[in-house]
Amino acid sequence: MSPRMRQSSLMRAVGSVARALALFLAVFAASTASASLAALLLNAKPWVAGLVAQLSFLALSIAAMRLLGGSLEDYGFRVNTSSLAKASLTSIVCSAVLVYVVSIASQGEKSPLELPRDPVLLCLLLLLVAPVCEETFFRGLVQGFLLRRGHFKLSIAVPALLFSAVHVLPFSSVGPALLLALLLNALALGVIAGYFRAISGSLLPAFLAHFWFNLIGLIATRL
Repeated sequence: MSPRMRQSSLMRAVGSVARALALFLAVFAASTASASLAALLLNAKPWVAGLVAQLSFLALSIAAMRLLGGSLEDYGFRVNTSSLAKASLTSIVCSAVLVYVVSIASQGEKSPLELPRDPVLLCLLLLLVAPVCEETFFRGLVQGFLLRRGHFKLSIAVPALLFSAVHVLPFSSVGPALLLALLLNALALGVIAGYFRAISGSLLPAFLAHFWFNLIGLIATRL
């Protein structure tokens, strides 16, 4: 590849990433604003505001997909079960190791998150709502946008980094060691979900990877 072609390819990649970041910021800001407004008007508990944010991720992501053109299949809404077993095994092993790292880093610290006490509601939020809504946003909209433009590696890396970065907000009050461990955990989930999303063309492996990470984390906190 000639220097001019390399420069042109680099500029296309930079332009695609810039547009993907703008898309991410627009949906994230609107969802956060919706959650803040709900908390203010309803005087609701933090987990209710979190639920509003999650549902906003889902609704606004699908709306953005429609506006961007193409079919929802282009953004991962297709059935492909070929990678589900590998995604599950990789997620279980990786999350088990990282949960151990988080447990070491969290000695003497309490979680800043206020979660519902009802175990059924807690499981519903962590094992169904969060995987579907967050993966539709990060691996559906953002990754799908980059995949449609031919950026395979960037489509995995960029959403994974963004997914890790947004976890700074809810955990900003914890110590640096625990925060680093939590961000590493989120980054690993993002890479695994993104990789299997990219090779399968489907969001199902990403949903499943997120499910396993959250389930193992939930079990660890209860033990």
